[in-house]
Amino acid sequence: MLRNCLICDRPGEICCEECFRELKRIKKGYVHELNYIDEIIVGFSYQGILKEMMHEFKFERKISYADFFSNILFKEIKEHKSYDYISYIPSDALRFAKRGFNQSKLIAEKIADAWGIKLIRSIKRKSISKPSHLSSSVLRARKKHNFKFVAEEYEDDEKRILLVDDILTTGRTLEEAAKTIRLAREHWRVDALTVLGDVIGG
Repeated sequence: MLRNCLICDRPGEICCEECFRELKRIKKGYVHELNYIDEIIVGFSYQGILKEMMHEFKFERKISYADFFSNILFKEIKEHKSYDYISYIPSDALRFAKRGFNQSKLIAEKIADAWGIKLIRSIKRKSISKPSHLSSSVLRARKKHNFKFVAEEYEDDEKRILLVDDILTTGRTLEEAAKTIRLAREHWRVDALTVLGDVIGG
C-alpha cells in the first residue's frame, strides 16, 4: 500500500529516500560501550525532525509512528544478526496507564515480525520510576536495581537476545536491564538497539 512520506508528504512510502538520506546519524565512535551489553546499535541522532516525531509518538499518542521508526531502522540496519529472541524495555505502571502503550514494545513487535524472530517479555519493572530527565545524576546513580527477570521458561543455553529501546541517553536503563538478564541467564548474549541516541558530539 502506497503511503505519503511523514516528513515531506511525498507519495510513495512512509519515509522517502530523499528524506531518509537527510536524517542525522551519530558519528562512529561517539556511542560508548555499556556494561553487560555485547553490542549497542543506535539508528539515528536524537535531534531535529526525529526528536519532534519521537515526542509526538510518545506524548501525543501518534501510535502510527511506530511504523515510521521501524521502517527507517530496517533501511539503516539492512542486515541483522541471527537473534534467537527480541525483547524490549518495559514501561512502568504509571507511564503505561498514562499513555496506554509502550513505544519500545510497539517498535520491537514490528522488528520481530519483519525479521521472523520470537518476541519475548524478558523483564518487568519492580517499581514506578521517575523519568530520567527529572532525576539528578546522583539520584540516578543511587537508584536501586529496577528490573526483574520474568522469562523463566527459557533455558540458560547459548542464545542471542536483542533488547529494543526508543532513545539512548546515559545508557543506565539499558545497562540495568541487560544486567538483570545476564544475572538470570549467564549464557545469553545481550545486544541493544535504540531508534535514537542523545549523544554529545554526535
